[in-house]
Amino acid sequence: MTFKPRRVVVAVVVVFAALIGFAAPASGAQALPPLKIKNGQVELCQPTRVHKAFEEAGIALEAIAPAKLTTTGTGRPCVHMTAQGKVNLDLTDGLATMDGGFMFTHQASGAQLRFTHVTSRATGDACVVTAIVNDQPSPIEILTFDLAEASVSPVPVPPGVEARGPLRGTADAAAALQEAFGASPIEDGAVLFDVTGRVELLSTAVGAATGLLEK
Repeated sequence: MTFKPRRVVVAVVVVFAALIGFAAPASGAQALPPLKIKNGQVELCQPTRVHKAFEEAGIALEAIAPAKLTTTGTGRPCVHMTAQGKVNLDLTDGLATMDGGFMFTHQASGAQLRFTHVTSRATGDACVVTAIVNDQPSPIEILTFDLAEASVSPVPVPPGVEARGPLRGTADAAAALQEAFGASPIEDGAVLFDVTGRVELLSTAVGAATGLLEK
């Protein structure tokens, strides 16, 4: 069963807060600690139309370790990455970093376009993914994710969220593809990946206590 994204995340957080005994802080009180993203699993798969466009251009999707390349039952390539980070209990802000990365390789020339240090920043109902491109000093925005286009489901045990939806390429991503290969197989704003993500949400306070118990 799926629900409206905002309602789902609020429900998960409220239930989680109740389980660990949190109450809303009074005005001027110390802010509640953030939720830790634990055991995050993210899979980026090329949609059929995108995979065909890249194939026709002779460009292949590859994973950068420790990310792994997988394949769907229909032969579409996917990159599987693990993620970690934090999200505020009041849902105003969230940040997750992915391990490894992905790249596109032109089969004939060997030219490559590498995306590493992949980071996702969520604010409200929108999410922007940034990455370092070909070891450049500063990250650029490469993908956007709109919760209005997503299917989001709560995961009760352990508490968490699973989301599916389209990741759209930015103008900077299209420009990077054009610079690397002479032309971009996709236009600005087109869907570049279908993403499936699942995370567990753990209070940092509970996590600290658990860490002490495990020592």
